[in-house]
Amino acid sequence: WVCLGYICGDVEIPPIHEMERRMMQQLVDEMSIPELRKGRDDNFYKVLDALPADHWYKKEDPSDDRYLQFWRENITYMVKVLARDMLIGGYPVDFGTYEELNNRGESLVTMELIDEMSKCLLKKDGPDSAWRTFRDSDPKPFRSLHTGTTAAPLEGHWMDLDDDGHVLAHHDDTE
Repeated sequence: WVCLGYICGDVEIPPIHEMERRMMQQLVDEMSIPELRKGRDDNFYKVLDALPADHWYKKEDPSDDRYLQFWRENITYMVKVLARDMLIGGYPVDFGTYEELNNRGESLVTMELIDEMSKCLLKKDGPDSAWRTFRDSDPKPFRSLHTGTTAAPLEGHWMDLDDDGHVLAHHDDTE
């Protein structure tokens, strides 16, 4: 929406020095978000990589409050960036601002966190590993940000659905 606004002339393109200032501020802010910092700071990445396997960061345990807080901060930041860009671009949905999310923005953070944690529950050697994907998670915590309608469950396991979302008559594991 921001790029479209710039292209169509609906959003005034800031002067170069202002764009550079905004980009530098965003980079500085992102250095406080470990998941983003590790992609920009080789030394930080090496420190994270050197953590022992039993460290909470590496265990990816959604029942650990530190791990949940880590991901909540990461997701909150990303939604704040999205909210800022939506405001600048004149997008017709409001998540709040870069400084503070509104209820809709906070709801998105919560659902994104639940989604991220459902991926942590996938185990390569688990009893359901032959069919479970992150798409097979419980849909009840997910609601439309516009209507509040709860997400509908899939008709079957994700891997057993056709392109229209219906259970395949026969699922062949050799394909």
